Amino acid sequence: EIASCLVGSEMCIRDRRSTSERRKESMSMNKQVHNKVIDQRLFDGSTQVEDVTSVDTPEIEFVSDEVDIPGATAKINIVNPYQVSAMTVTINHNHGNGCDGLNTPELHQIELRMARQVISTANGNSKPKSTKVRFSGTPMKVSRGSIERGNPRGMSVQYSVQRYEEEENGKTIILIDALAGILQINGKDYAGTLNRILN
Repeated sequence: EIASCLVGSEMCIRDRRSTSERRKESMSMNKQVHNKVIDQRLFDGSTQVEDVTSVDTPEIEFVSDEVDIPGATAKINIVNPYQVSAMTVTINHNHGNGCDGLNTPELHQIELRMARQVISTANGNSKPKSTKVRFSGTPMKVSRGSIERGNPRGMSVQYSVQRYEEEENGKTIILIDALAGILQINGKDYAGTLNRILN
């Protein structure tokens, strides 16, 4: 009985420690608040494109199949983590310098550099955080916008994306290359798992 009590108390202490550690990790994660984008620059190849108002990054939608399981009360979408649907990126601009080049119907290498404001909840200080978005794509839809007196002529270009990458402070968090068969999210290579089975 004494031995079992000791084992039980040891487990309680271990559980208490792990709970405390999780609480500390949660508190440390909540010490930073990501606020607004301070500034951004967009490059089409080596050309800096001016007067870009916003960029609509892609919705990453995993391919899924609707399955009707006998006895289930509803159909279920089974997600395939090894394949995503076609991706698009839209660049919205006010026809500044370099914007006309975005429309050419050929493969573009686009890089968007952002400085995001990160605020410390401990002391209120803020600092910039580097975020970069890179993609290879071809224009599939060009909107020449509307013409209205007193307003800029807003335009947009929608790209069909072959390769998409997001980087934060030098660390790649998303890398999807449709033609090369790469699908990496938060450091895990999902396509690599599938390729190892097939090779």
